[in-house]
Order: sequence, then C-alpha cells, then structure tokens
Amino acid sequence: MAVPSSVRGGGGRQIAAAFRPPVTVGPNTSNLRIDVDAASWFQDPTGVLLDPRDAANARAIARNIRESFKAIEHDDDEH
Repeated sequence: MAVPSSVRGGGGRQIAAAFRPPVTVGPNTSNLRIDVDAASWFQDPTGVLLDPRDAANARAIARNIRESFKAIEHDDDEH
C-alpha cells in the first residue's frame, strides 16, 4: 500500500561517507559516479517497511540515507 508522505531534513545537510574502496578525486579524474539506493531508505535490515510519519523511525531512516551513497570512479562517459 502506497502512503503519500515526505521526508524533510534540515537545510544545508552534508553527508560524510567513507567509500570502500576509497575514491581519489584529482586533476586526472574525468568521471565520478555516486549511486544512491533510495529504495533502501524506508526499510529495516529485514526488509520491513519503515513509516516516515512515525518519529520512532527517523533515526533508522537517516542512517539508511547516509549508508545508501556509493561512489564509483570510472573513466568513460557512460551514465
């Protein structure tokens, strides 16, 4: 069942992520892709849906958002 909702974070939020393996961006880096697994934001580790309207889920959803970012360094122009 789809439930309309919105998730709002404070303005100017930053996400610090430790990419594994580390990504180095330097003068010779031509492309950097960051993939975000948004489908995982509203699920607990067992796949149970987290209701964003429930304040008790806020910490888990915020953690899921932080952990969903993945960086991939590549040298082609594919999107």
